[in-house]
Amino acid sequence: CVEIDHRGPREPSRHRAGVGRPTFDFHAGEDDASPEALAKKRVADAEALIPAIEQALESVKTKNVDDYKLRFILAQAHHDCGRDEEAAQALSESSLADKPGVVATRAELLNKAGKKNEAVQLLRSVQVQPDDNALRIAAQRLKFDDIEGCKEAIAIYPGNEPEDIAKKAVLAAFYDADEAEELVNQLPQDLVPQVDEEMTQEDVDKLLEAGVPKA
Repeated sequence: CVEIDHRGPREPSRHRAGVGRPTFDFHAGEDDASPEALAKKRVADAEALIPAIEQALESVKTKNVDDYKLRFILAQAHHDCGRDEEAAQALSESSLADKPGVVATRAELLNKAGKKNEAVQLLRSVQVQPDDNALRIAAQRLKFDDIEGCKEAIAIYPGNEPEDIAKKAVLAAFYDADEAEELVNQLPQDLVPQVDEEMTQEDVDKLLEAGVPKA
């Protein structure tokens, strides 16, 4: 399940159309508490929400507001209904569409919708900067088997501290054992156990989650 954070990054305040998601009263019987019943209710709630959000988007078109919150809520509703391509489209029309985190979510949604090639091209469209996000983008591209795109992002990352090299080695282990071994050999011995060629994608995500402190 892709959870779309409709709050977006915290930025200086502008006039925004921020419509909160309504709370639906639900008096469940014993059978209604089953996972299947709750899943059906989630879809029904999302279906009921979509027309209201679309109407709100129409109403703010001529006003000087940023409707990104509405579009994020719309994307979440489409996703809840199993329409991931429509969810990705909603995010693509947001003012935050080109933010790396939003691009990654759009790619995940496209992939779930069976459009892997489009997801790969979307991640390739991200302009990789020589900062901490380069390794995150490399990991995202690796999820879609875009080895060349992953290598490109790794090459742009400037970090040469042991922690940086360890993270590069973890990523390299997924596509080139020799390159991973070469990177591991650059590490102090006490860091070598942290790099394991058998690590899963989840392990990679956890390793990269904390980011790399800027010097």
